[in-house]
Amino acid sequence: MIFSHSLVRQKLSMQFSIVLNLGAILSSHLDYIINIFSNGHHLDNYP
Repeated sequence: MIFSHSLVRQKLSMQFSIVLNLGAILSSHLDYIINIFSNGHHLDNYP
């Protein structure tokens, strides 16, 4: 019982860290994409 519980906790912590890493990667890419779009819109504003 204790062994299986520790395994479940280990699995959950691994998945949680993976989700956190994916979130950090996605947020950095989102900043990059938003910068590209905002720069493009600024360029579109100029004649």
